[in-house]
Amino acid sequence: MQVIIRWSGAPLLQVVEPQSLTKKQYKGLFVECKSLNLQKKYNVRWFRAKTDLSLLAIERWVNETSIEKMEEIFGLSHITISQHLRNIKRDNKLTTLSLTESQRAKIQSNWKKEG
Repeated sequence: MQVIIRWSGAPLLQVVEPQSLTKKQYKGLFVECKSLNLQKKYNVRWFRAKTDLSLLAIERWVNETSIEKMEEIFGLSHITISQHLRNIKRDNKLTTLSLTESQRAKIQSNWKKEG
């Protein structure tokens, strides 16, 4: 992700010497103001560790922990936990998770109960 910060601020002053001016009525220094616009780009990366979906599945369907309690355990929002669990169930990702056969069987049993 890239964040761009733009800043428009005080004018940039440019001093022009009288001999460089074309009009003869100017005496002394001529000050010309130009608008100052700055732009700085920053590369941004978030360093939060990915959530272990195996642990989410075990807490929810093996230990039968409520989503509210899982929020406290994992430090994730209700919506995030629900989406992860929905994706695991919808895509039938049990084979990709680090689970024992007994955990896998209990999860499938709980899925049948939920409907």
